[in-house]
Amino acid sequence: RAERDTTLERLKASERSVKELEKVLRDAEVELVASSALQGGVDQLQAELAKAHEAEASAVSKLRAVELKLAEAERVIERAEETRDAAEGEVLIRTAGLESRVDAAEARAEAAEQAQKAQALQFE
Repeated sequence: RAERDTTLERLKASERSVKELEKVLRDAEVELVASSALQGGVDQLQAELAKAHEAEASAVSKLRAVELKLAEAERVIERAEETRDAAEGEVLIRTAGLESRVDAAEARAEAAEQAQKAQALQFE
């Protein structure tokens, strides 16, 4: 009888141990599921971060391209201003030349007119 009681107590102790181990196993499974969910969240955040880095790199590349285009546009504007200034100088030179010619032509016309008047007076 004592042996049977001892065996019964051992059996009950074993049952308690099995129940405790089952509880520990269930808790471990819950932690594993939670850990897996967290890892999924971490993976998703890492993917989003990678996309953000790609978007940033693309934006920086586009910004550099725009800066290059802007610099080229500024050079074109400078050349156009230089060309305009040169053309204005040329126009001033030509205008001065034309004014001189007009003045000379007017002076010749005046002289011819005076000569014609003088001839007309001689014939009278």
